[in-house]
Amino acid sequence: MAVGITAVCASSLVAGSSAVSRGGVTNFNAGLNRPVGAPAGMEKQLVLGSTKLCDSFDPALSFDAWCGVIMRMYARNVVSFAGQAGDRGLEIVPDLAKKMPKVSKDFTKWTYRLRDDALWDDGTPVTSEDIRYSIERLFDPDFLGVVSQDNMCLLVTCSAGKPDYEGPQAGKHLASIKTPDATTISFTLTRPYALWNNILALPQFAPIEKAREIALNLEGREYSSAPASNGPFILTVADDDTTADFLPNPTWHQYSDGIRVPQVTAMKWNIFTKEDDLDAALLRGEVDVRIDRGLGAATREAIALDPALKKYTDQSPTGSVNYLALVPTAEPLDRKACRQAIAFALDKNELATIRGGAEVAMPTGSIISPMLPGGGSNSDMYPVGADGTGNLDAARNKLIECGYPDGFEIKMAYVTLGVGQSTYESV
Repeated sequence: MAVGITAVCASSLVAGSSAVSRGGVTNFNAGLNRPVGAPAGMEKQLVLGSTKLCDSFDPALSFDAWCGVIMRMYARNVVSFAGQAGDRGLEIVPDLAKKMPKVSKDFTKWTYRLRDDALWDDGTPVTSEDIRYSIERLFDPDFLGVVSQDNMCLLVTCSAGKPDYEGPQAGKHLASIKTPDATTISFTLTRPYALWNNILALPQFAPIEKAREIALNLEGREYSSAPASNGPFILTVADDDTTADFLPNPTWHQYSDGIRVPQVTAMKWNIFTKEDDLDAALLRGEVDVRIDRGLGAATREAIALDPALKKYTDQSPTGSVNYLALVPTAEPLDRKACRQAIAFALDKNELATIRGGAEVAMPTGSIISPMLPGGGSNSDMYPVGADGTGNLDAARNKLIECGYPDGFEIKMAYVTLGVGQSTYESV
């Protein structure tokens, strides 16, 4: 079991749409709790910008949290987050389902009736078989890791920490999922779980079109190369991965979707190799929305000093927690005091700086998000000093206690993308 030591709680700073939001009266952080700006009008093309495309356009294979927003344009869930401003956005509402499910008293059986007017972009209906297949493929060994094992083990028994099922490739189905007809699907969970709707609302649980994947695989292509759409837009990506387009889906109709209400007829997605170029295009109005992450440090500083720009900007906390996991089965981390020494020695101030500075990141001492009850710095068991640079005296005492007064060496795994290298060097 890994012991988590929280390093940084990251927040994002997201600019308001320079073309859309300026149509109405607004102010700093206005978009956190209500819609702002005047509708663009259906003749408008929205221009999106980012420094990269999604890691995958297959919902089941994407790790990038921001890509979940992109996928809502073409991939609908059985139930989904409402997509409203403020706390209303956390509400779970029917999407492909006609209404909320019938649930057993012990929260183990969940039955959903599907809409019969939700269609894929080729005109065929979205069926319960598509949904079952999409969830079963999450158990494929090539897919494992994207979805929490705890969530997977709600649908099948798990031995040695992993599911006792490896996907539908061998023609086997999960006994926990029943599809008595094309518009009915039921789930029988391995244990009571009152938040099953929240699991089905995750981006990775968005159904794919089974027939589309089979056809693409026969061509030697992955589903991500041409994902089917049951939402308002069809996604097409340029061969050189520098642009993508969201074009109207002719089989989608507003009466079939109570969540998405498009205010534009199309969206253009431009990729910038340099973050500063993207931010500059956003400020010039050449890009309406930056979708991959918050603004760069230089841009944030410029906006903070310019009231005319700041009023179109939202600083929204994500609630995510980045933490250092210490594995107690490896020597000398099998000694509690050695793990505690690392916790006391962390320079969380530097780690916060690496994540973008105080405006977008804050040190915390708990693995629980500060946006949840019980989270935040008040529950810090290993304080690192008032300046956040590390409590070296406490760390030295723990080293003596664990039998390594001169310190010890350990191996650390890290992602070489983004701030991974800088984080490794700081630790």
